[in-house]
Amino acid sequence: MKSNQKLTLLFWHRKSKADNNGNAPIICRISIDGEEEELSIGRKVHLNNWDAENKIATGGGTEEKKTNLKIAQVTGDLERHFTVLQLDNEYISPLMLKNVYKGLPAEHQKGKPKPQAQKSVTLLEVADTHIHEFAKMVDKGIRSKETLKQWKATRKKIIEFLKFEYEAADMDISEITYSFADEHGNDNMKQVIEANYRQVKADVVHIVESEMERIKNDPNLQHLVQQE
Repeated sequence: MKSNQKLTLLFWHRKSKADNNGNAPIICRISIDGEEEELSIGRKVHLNNWDAENKIATGGGTEEKKTNLKIAQVTGDLERHFTVLQLDNEYISPLMLKNVYKGLPAEHQKGKPKPQAQKSVTLLEVADTHIHEFAKMVDKGIRSKETLKQWKATRKKIIEFLKFEYEAADMDISEITYSFADEHGNDNMKQVIEANYRQVKADVVHIVESEMERIKNDPNLQHLVQQE
């Protein structure tokens, strides 16, 4: 890890921008070693329904729950992107992190046109690639056939998970969040999915992270993912 910088996230209520209904936007302040950048999370909360101390929406309504879930998702995504940036950069600015979160190159400057998006890959495509590469290592005798069977079984569980959780046959990896959280940011996997799906969650993260790193470092595959 090249960077030892510290990331701090603060969510606050921009009351000065309240609309006629009394709803004001929630802003995320990204702070890295004293430098700051602000990011709107695309959610509004009524002036009476914001807990300034705990940085969450109150009231218990559907919209407040959606806002708290969004806060948890934004937190998880920003922390994940920050960790990835730390691997390749000695210095990370809040703007770099904001850019990557928004799907832009880390060094993108305000006012420049957004680069054309590259075709991404799906979760099952990543899983299939991982299994294919693992099978090659099995053939060379450097990986276990039993472990390969487990990965193939994991693929089946991923299909079940996608169908159960998202009602989808597959999904783009850019749509995957690494945090399974409720509206308060608490992990609710146990209540939502049976116990074996917790292992699927870990397997999904492992596959995505390892394969994305391999694809980004392969000149023949780099075009499949958006480079930071």
